[in-house]
Amino acid sequence: MIIDYHLHSRHSFDSDADPQQSIERAAKLGVSEICFTEHVDFEDTRNPLMDIGAYISDIKRLMPSYNGVRVKLGFEIGLDDVECSRRTWDFIKDAGADFIIGSVHMVDGVNAYYNDFFAGQSQAEAYGKYIDALCDKAKSCAYFSVLGHYDFVTKYAPYENRALNYGDYAERIDRLLKILVESGKSLEINTSSWRDGPAWGIELFRRYRELGGEFVTLGADSHSPKRVGKRLNEALTMAMEAGIKYIATFDRLSPVMHRV
Repeated sequence: MIIDYHLHSRHSFDSDADPQQSIERAAKLGVSEICFTEHVDFEDTRNPLMDIGAYISDIKRLMPSYNGVRVKLGFEIGLDDVECSRRTWDFIKDAGADFIIGSVHMVDGVNAYYNDFFAGQSQAEAYGKYIDALCDKAKSCAYFSVLGHYDFVTKYAPYENRALNYGDYAERIDRLLKILVESGKSLEINTSSWRDGPAWGIELFRRYRELGGEFVTLGADSHSPKRVGKRLNEALTMAMEAGIKYIATFDRLSPVMHRV
């Protein structure tokens, strides 16, 4: 079963994708279920908030299924401090969301998308700082479904080898995984950081399983139709090889488990 639970469309500031075209691409690839997850981030003031009414209207006309693909409505929220988490919930609580990704883009007021984040830091310092932020911010918000792209810091990192390997940050990553497992949450296998290079992360997901984690979601983090479903077969294989029991979909914020 291939699902894609991380898609952006024209309702996110960084995409102009037509949702219908993304669904058509999913159908062509044999993806059975997708969830649109548009950005909501109150800390990142460089980028505008969506028109939430327009988003809900646009996606609900394509639900519960379109062209043979089940369609869900979700958000990718920026995990920030408690006050931002409250503001975000107030913004989205009446949307009838199926799924909420909690992601960290901002660390100490700087988005890890920009070179400013890496200035004056070694790779170990930058990656360690980002993982520490994941730990702290994952505890500040109770209502997200899964942690998004734990390796976001690698996507735009100015290093020859961008991979974030479990063994290099084991103590920090263990802390993060324990926070997720103890709160009944999980994380996604997000293929966007791999680009066209080798996949990484299986050691982390094996460790997640050892610590009691049972499920993950899969997401290509597409911002255009051509990236929908990209490398999700590899992500599913990684989940199986890591011993993950279930791939989850969501319905009104409740997980639905599918045996791997």
